[in-house]
Amino acid sequence: PALLSGAAPSTSTNTLNVFISHVWNTMPLSRKPKTRPISRDQDKNLIAILDYIKDCKLSFGSFVMACLNSEDIQVRGKVAYFYSDKYPARCLDLWRATIKEAHSGLLLTSAVNFVLKYAQPEIERASHCTNLKFPSSSVSADALGQFDLQDVELELADLAPTSLALIRSLVNDKRPSPFEPVTPAVPVIASIVLKSWNKRANLLQGVFGLYFYGQGASRSLINVLQKAGVCNGFDWIMESLDHMSEAHLAKVQAIVKEKKQPFMVVYDNINMAFRRYNQWTTNQDSFENGATATVILTSEMPAVERMQDPVRHLRACDLCPTKAQSEHLKDFYHYHLTEVLQR
Repeated sequence: PALLSGAAPSTSTNTLNVFISHVWNTMPLSRKPKTRPISRDQDKNLIAILDYIKDCKLSFGSFVMACLNSEDIQVRGKVAYFYSDKYPARCLDLWRATIKEAHSGLLLTSAVNFVLKYAQPEIERASHCTNLKFPSSSVSADALGQFDLQDVELELADLAPTSLALIRSLVNDKRPSPFEPVTPAVPVIASIVLKSWNKRANLLQGVFGLYFYGQGASRSLINVLQKAGVCNGFDWIMESLDHMSEAHLAKVQAIVKEKKQPFMVVYDNINMAFRRYNQWTTNQDSFENGATATVILTSEMPAVERMQDPVRHLRACDLCPTKAQSEHLKDFYHYHLTEVLQR
């Protein structure tokens, strides 16, 4: 009792240590992977030991706890064999096979706490990993194209092996290793858990958010998925798209200004008619005009486009429309006049 309460060693404590050493020396424990069958003589020895424990006014649980908590060198040496021969795991397996339903609650609680003791620090460490964070300030199409769920799982296998093994067991993932074809549920669930620990651990959520938006998901749907931890919010997506647009615009401007690589510019006009059913002074039909331009990088310019003189001289024919252009303009005017008269 003094040992269990943490008090200073006394004569009774020394007697208990001697008794534990005697028990460990006389108890027939096998160090092989499988325990030998208990014979009748061994059963008699066990009964004698248990009776001796009872005579010392100790329960079996107090005896085991005293063995594990003892500071005596001899006792600790015997206990070391208990750990080295994997007896704790073997005892749990044996207990799991014979445990009663009434006692399973406490065992499950202890088992969960034991797993969480190792899993939670792993999750916290993985949530601060740079490779599992989506850099919203430097979003690029190349980074999105290189995203792979298996890369996420491999990072977790290195940073959080216990947590990953637990998730794989829960989703019945029977792959021999993370290098096999990925089961999508494993990295998705793990990423949701990581984001609950650190809001910046949002690599998967960022990619999913941009994908959902690109597929036409509404703002309300994206916000619902954000609350579920599946993707980032609508505002984050808009900000990321702005960064991507600015980055691409700067890249195009640098290519055009430096002229280190041949390129072609493809542009086209956009005409969009916005019609109003009920019209008044501030609500009338409108026709919006715009233009799009695309810079295409090439390894070599076509021969027909090569010019020794970078400046073209203006000619009279450049100012006069061709016959085809005149016909097109006539049809254009006719179309709009007809639409106005019909209204």
